[in-house]
Amino acid sequence: MKGYVSVIDKRTQYLKDLLIENGFEIVDNQNNLDFYFITDEEKPDCPYVFTLNDRRGTYVMNDNEYFRHLNNALTVAAFFRYLSTFFYHKKILVLGYGDLGKQLVGQLERDNLITIANRNYKDLSIIKSKYRHQDIHLLTGRFDYIINTVPSLKIDYSDVKYKKIYDLAQTIEMKNYISLRNLPNRFFPYESALLMFDYIKDVMKNV
Repeated sequence: MKGYVSVIDKRTQYLKDLLIENGFEIVDNQNNLDFYFITDEEKPDCPYVFTLNDRRGTYVMNDNEYFRHLNNALTVAAFFRYLSTFFYHKKILVLGYGDLGKQLVGQLERDNLITIANRNYKDLSIIKSKYRHQDIHLLTGRFDYIINTVPSLKIDYSDVKYKKIYDLAQTIEMKNYISLRNLPNRFFPYESALLMFDYIKDVMKNV
């Protein structure tokens, strides 16, 4: 099979290499191919267009629950690699309780006081049985750290006291704020590429 990979970073270079090593023909032109992995390019006229998050893809990898779970695991591992230490006896506000938030809290809950703020009140009874809870639209209190896992939501931090915000899902300008989007590519580019390769291979084996 012949395809195209948009190479913009280490992860996509590894993806291209993995496809070639496993018998796929990867070319630099985009004319009449069997599949594409695109980033900023125009969407090709092809039923097999892969993207990581971009809605233009006919196959959006992060829409797949299994892929997203494994990629989130890499994100959590990379987060603690970035910190080079572990939080201990800290007050931590985690924004979001989806798969990424749950994996993150699972690593933090043993030695820290955790507050969860989510936007849809899903899993509320589970959250309240183990942690403190807030409405994400009414944030208040004093925390050592805030960790955001929620994309595409304007968050009002004005009534919250904190030492630092770590944002795994967005990038904004604030004091004592660090955006850590795209952590798998920064710390685990090969492992991240391997997840992407397996996803593409599983789709294309039926073509």
